[in-house]
Amino acid sequence: MTPASSDETYSGPSGPGSDASTSPAPAPPPSSAPPDAAAARWARAADWDRHRAVITELYRDRGMRLDEVVHTMGREHGFHAK
Repeated sequence: MTPASSDETYSGPSGPGSDASTSPAPAPPPSSAPPDAAAARWARAADWDRHRAVITELYRDRGMRLDEVVHTMGREHGFHAK
């Protein structure tokens, strides 16, 4: 085996169990985009007006915490807002 030249870079260990495809991918950085950004968009003023009654019911009438309302609105109504 010959030593690596100074032009080569180290690419990690080689041998059994070192296949990069078996390594878990690193988690993506946090994003401010909606969970399914391809299918969702951030709420606009008209969206707030359309969903106001549901948001009020969940928060005030059913006593949900704000984070629960946000999750429910995103999951069940496709409403993504901050």
